[in-house]
Amino acid sequence: MNNKTIKEFTLAKGKTTFEQVQLSSSVDVQKYIRQFYHEDIGIYESFFLLLLNRANKTIGYAKISQGGTIGTVVDIKLVAKYALEGLAQSAIICHNHPSGNIQP
Repeated sequence: MNNKTIKEFTLAKGKTTFEQVQLSSSVDVQKYIRQFYHEDIGIYESFFLLLLNRANKTIGYAKISQGGTIGTVVDIKLVAKYALEGLAQSAIICHNHPSGNIQP
């Protein structure tokens, strides 16, 4: 008999101090997501995921990665994991460029 163990995955809703809002434009998203960045927004590249319900109201967020001054690595499996676990209807990805240069 094979006695390998497996991990049980469960859904749990965590608490946050961030207000749930309805987003209707890129300007709304930019204003909302800035609260997750700190004073290091001009130093480190970071990648956030914002989760929305069917009414485009925010239901969750996750910091996927933080890199150095010139890049950050994003694991798409983590993006999919949080979107699926959050039962999100849509997701917005957010990424900063401290240098101001938007060319890859």
